[in-house]
Amino acid sequence: MEWKKNIEEMYGTNTEQVPEAFRAAVKPMLREAADKTEKKIKEVLRD
Repeated sequence: MEWKKNIEEMYGTNTEQVPEAFRAAVKPMLREAADKTEKKIKEVLRD
């Protein structure tokens, strides 16, 4: 899914704030949450 710039920045900022030891485990969860956020934004804008 192509992200809007603000979603991509939010994902990057949140990923950077996760301690390195946990980043590998948390990154996929953050990616999924960002994808859901992007999908919801598109749904709201369509209505």
